[in-house]
Amino acid sequence: VALEALSCGVPVIISNVVGIADKVKKHGCGTVVEPGNVEELRKAIKNFDPEKGRNARNCALEHSWKRVAYEMSRLYESLV
Repeated sequence: VALEALSCGVPVIISNVVGIADKVKKHGCGTVVEPGNVEELRKAIKNFDPEKGRNARNCALEHSWKRVAYEMSRLYESLV
């Protein structure tokens, strides 16, 4: 769901367990909160900034399945 929102240019609020959290932090296209931290989530919702969506599409493209498959392929090749 986060990746779909990002691909539409919508910033996200996600927990730190989602695989795309590092990319969201890197591109500044949303807010990452610690799992189970209700106060942190409340603050993220209260301070939601639609302007973070400017980089959302680039974040989604960097995390595309094609790119993930390529990176996994490179990892497997390095291990063999």
